[in-house]
Amino acid sequence: MIIFRISAQLLFLFLLQSTLFSQSKNFRIDLDIQESTIAPLQPILLSVEIANLSNDSALVRWPSFFWAIKLTFIHQRQEVRLGFNDCFVPKHPISFAPGQSFKIPFDLRSRLPYLTSAGEYSIFATYYLDDSTYVTSDTSLFYLEALPDNELQAEKDFQFLLQIGAPRGIIIKGKEFLENYPNSIFRSHALRITAQAMRDHKQYAESIKLLEDELKNEGISPVEKGLFYYELAWTFYRKGDIAMGIVYMEKEEVVAAAKNDLIYRWGLELERR
Repeated sequence: MIIFRISAQLLFLFLLQSTLFSQSKNFRIDLDIQESTIAPLQPILLSVEIANLSNDSALVRWPSFFWAIKLTFIHQRQEVRLGFNDCFVPKHPISFAPGQSFKIPFDLRSRLPYLTSAGEYSIFATYYLDDSTYVTSDTSLFYLEALPDNELQAEKDFQFLLQIGAPRGIIIKGKEFLENYPNSIFRSHALRITAQAMRDHKQYAESIKLLEDELKNEGISPVEKGLFYYELAWTFYRKGDIAMGIVYMEKEEVVAAAKNDLIYRWGLELERR
């Protein structure tokens, strides 16, 4: 009886692995980078696309079907992996028709503001069905330009800002940074970090004012606008003003993997009030 049970368990695992391996053949993952040469602190815009290559529809439920999507990039023989199962995971099932694809836009810089070392980077995406079954994209290359000399001290202070854990400390040092380096290329990132810390410290009015004042600057890019709108959406939501949170999240400049899912969930929450 014990031998039979062990054999049955082994058979189940074999069939499961065979099924997962078969499923992996039915999907393709592509990685696309918008620009191959990127100036210091400019957005690193990319998209990850998963396509159903089979003749059958697939109902995708995270994380039971897609376990994770990871990005791996290599610079000067150092490898860094980023797991995006938190920000790339819709909360409701997605139906993939035969030949249909699902594209996830992303700004790598927003996740890695400390990515400043000049040189060539190689990057690829991996889509996991389980710990050992996956599909990998082709490798793409991009080149980061070097920081100008006048930004070297600003970078040091910015790196220090990133290492502070307590929101109150970030607020104090963030304000100092914004005052000391009003024209730095790190300003936009430092401002968002400071606004986030204010939100975490429940200083909602201060966070909103900081972001809204910056949005009055005619020189900010559409990408920066989208990032500021995204932070405003979360600040209003955390403040309890869900309606305004939805207004800002719906801005066309906002590009976030969970955007539509957040709007949907916040809308349901607003209806229950």
